[in-house]
Amino acid sequence: MFKNYLKVALRALLRNRTFTLVNIFGLVIGISFSCMLYIYISNELSYDTFHSKSDRTYRVITKDLRDPSNERVYGLTSPPMGNALVEGFPEVEEMVRLFQYMGQVVFEINGEKFQERNWFTTDPNFFNVFDFEFVAGDKATALAKPYSLVITESTQTKYFGNEDAVGKVLEIEGSPVTITGVLKDHPDNSHLQFEFLFSNIRSDDGWAKYLNAWDRFGAYTYIVLRQGSSIDDVREKMPALLEKNLGSYASLFSADFQSIEDIYLHSGDIEAGTERDHGQMSYVYIFSSMGIFLLIIACINYINLSTSKALARAKEIGVRKVVGAYKNQLVFQFLTESFLVTFISMFLAIGAMDLLFPYFNDITGKSFDISWHTISDYGVSLVAISLIIGLISGSYPAFYMSKLRPVSSLKGKGQGDSGAMHLRKGLVVFQFALTIVMIFSTIVVGRQLNFIQNKDIGFDEERLVVIDINSGNVRRNFQTMKEEYAKIPQVKSVAVSSRVPGEWKRIAEAYVKSPETSAAGIDSVRTYFMGFDEDMLTTYGLSMKAGRFFKDNSQVDSTTVLLNESAVDALNLNEPIG
Repeated sequence: MFKNYLKVALRALLRNRTFTLVNIFGLVIGISFSCMLYIYISNELSYDTFHSKSDRTYRVITKDLRDPSNERVYGLTSPPMGNALVEGFPEVEEMVRLFQYMGQVVFEINGEKFQERNWFTTDPNFFNVFDFEFVAGDKATALAKPYSLVITESTQTKYFGNEDAVGKVLEIEGSPVTITGVLKDHPDNSHLQFEFLFSNIRSDDGWAKYLNAWDRFGAYTYIVLRQGSSIDDVREKMPALLEKNLGSYASLFSADFQSIEDIYLHSGDIEAGTERDHGQMSYVYIFSSMGIFLLIIACINYINLSTSKALARAKEIGVRKVVGAYKNQLVFQFLTESFLVTFISMFLAIGAMDLLFPYFNDITGKSFDISWHTISDYGVSLVAISLIIGLISGSYPAFYMSKLRPVSSLKGKGQGDSGAMHLRKGLVVFQFALTIVMIFSTIVVGRQLNFIQNKDIGFDEERLVVIDINSGNVRRNFQTMKEEYAKIPQVKSVAVSSRVPGEWKRIAEAYVKSPETSAAGIDSVRTYFMGFDEDMLTTYGLSMKAGRFFKDNSQVDSTTVLLNESAVDALNLNEPIG
């Protein structure tokens, strides 16, 4: 029976080629774009959910309350915070900490020096909390001993080629460190991305004191709750814990908890976290709306085209009913045609997605693609979206055409139903309204993206290269380095600064007061400062609003400062120069 339905459906589609091609074209657009948007949304919402304990794993965050008008939140805690939570709170099952006490780690392999920026040191139980997949080594013992190192597959290939890295020894600051495990490269939907993961590689007294210092911050602390425990119960006990360990400073800070599943999408206001980048829920909402609108438009388009063909097929329906066809048989026949068109469109949509993904990736910053390895990941969403479109778009035409009266159909009066005409007109109006909304939204989003990409950031970023120096010995001889770089013919100018605009590291702070702020009853204003040399103006293409830049003499300007316009406003300075 189904074979007959399929044969008749193919004949009907081939007999109406233009109608079929228009329908398929509309459905290919709807399915491909909806599926790409669904894949993006699923990826955004899936961050860190692959960890088996993700639903009860939290990051401890610190709130800086020293300036009530500018409360700041950090992804860092005091080093002893984690142990205090495990020892003092029965709700907390386990904790693990990550540390990164310098920008890069310098190491030697067979006498050759290398450096890595994506690294952490951690506690031995790291893999009890986070489920990163091992390709070599034992996760139970990989970090059990000090001076152990776990690396990723790509890092193994980078430094050791096709050799097995487990058992290899690196030298860091004169100490041998043994590679004890190799991880499969981290999935993209992980907020933790690192190449090197060390167990403790420091044994000096200063480090031991630091690990017990409540007045120091620098630990990325994660906790795992016991089954059935509530984070709210832990949250209620935090003020007492801070009071006990910070004393009079407890009123200046507070601690809170963030589910690791929320880190990627809900950390825009959190500074100094372990994550490299953040997503935005607003994008999830926008793309979700666009996907739904596209599905609705594709379905409406199919319904309108199918019902408009009712008159042309009225005699066919009449003949079928006269020879004994039941209504449910006609419904199944038209649904078969709908699903056939939809699944043909689905396979064509796969090719369209393959062509569109590079452009989609440029917009979203992702790395989606269609291949034999990834088609299984996308297959479920493709089939699900196709089934939804096929069912919704095919149901009304099927039931509408199957209820046509045989006599009227044979006389060619199949479209006399005024209700169907009104519905079709209403759907057309609704379709145009959705299209206008989507066009308007696209224009708004496009203008916002253009604004972000072309906004004047206050300096010329073209052809600028930043060389980050993490060695104290090299920093003390920065003038020599500057002179050597200036000798390179391709280098136009060289400048030295303690930090750079748009810095990825924490920028130093200073609390500043002026007669104007004191008169306004403001004790002091939190500001951020950077040390510049006399060539920053030229190198960065900065412009002066008033006054002069530093002269070529560090002694003359040793007690002078430059303020930007925001600082002048914050300090209420009417005549800042002098």
